[in-house]
Amino acid sequence: MSSMGVEKFVFEGPYQLIDVIHKSYFRPESSRVNNIFYRGVGDFDLHKLVPSAFRAGAYEKLLSISGLDEKSFSDFTSTQKRIYVEYEVARKFAIIADRAGLSVPIYEHRTIDSIHFLFTEDPEEKLLSVLNYWPTPDYVQILSLAQHYGVPTRLLDWTYDPLVALYFAAVSATKMPQKEGVFGIYMIGGLNLRDSRKVNSEGVSFQIKVAIPPRSVNPYMSAQSGLFTYAYGSSMMDENFCCKPLNELHVAHLERNTSEGEGFVFFGMNQTCARDTLKALRHFGYNETRIFPGYEGVARALLVEGSL
Repeated sequence: MSSMGVEKFVFEGPYQLIDVIHKSYFRPESSRVNNIFYRGVGDFDLHKLVPSAFRAGAYEKLLSISGLDEKSFSDFTSTQKRIYVEYEVARKFAIIADRAGLSVPIYEHRTIDSIHFLFTEDPEEKLLSVLNYWPTPDYVQILSLAQHYGVPTRLLDWTYDPLVALYFAAVSATKMPQKEGVFGIYMIGGLNLRDSRKVNSEGVSFQIKVAIPPRSVNPYMSAQSGLFTYAYGSSMMDENFCCKPLNELHVAHLERNTSEGEGFVFFGMNQTCARDTLKALRHFGYNETRIFPGYEGVARALLVEGSL
């Protein structure tokens, strides 16, 4: 079954799904080379491929986190407001982390003169510095750290490991109240990330970019074989455009730029299989201590063991 650029396959249980993925798609040594990566969702119909910063209520949450008074930039457009608030949250995250003695990637390649943007109080100066290029490459690293600790961002997290994705999907599915939907993992493969520009019918361009921040400052990236995607380009100035699911952005432009095997695939099961999936994953060595670094993994394992 295909819908909005997604080929959907539904299986009866976890072992069938895992067997198909491993036999047909997953090659640990080649996933990175072939740009194949995965994302787990607890409900195919409810959980779209939309970054947390673009979901309902996210702007209001970010505005609260930023501490900004919206009246001070009331003359900005809605998109400019969103970018400014996201930038301010990332800026504050970097400053607080630095003051706490934590490593901050943005400082590693910056001179003293260029860091002044972190501290300026002029909203127009800060907005102009990032407006046409948000998120800038250095701030992508900040956003990736912030996202792993609960801050909404425009990054969408993926993994090179389908069983990591399946773990997160199953955990999410166990929290669904009715258990009437389908959970599982998205796979995207064959995307030429070096030349991924798409052009829509109005001539507005964007790119699906991939970010892989240094694992030395983000232990979750290492433990979960993680990476991020984000849409980047002039069309991100259009609020209606940037809030669309990634697969819808992608399929709308395949006519102009496509390659064999490029696209999204979804492998799923009924949500009633979620607990059995977590048990099956344990047989393959995928549990909380593998996926979450440090004592967090130990605590999560302790809390989950008795409930399976």
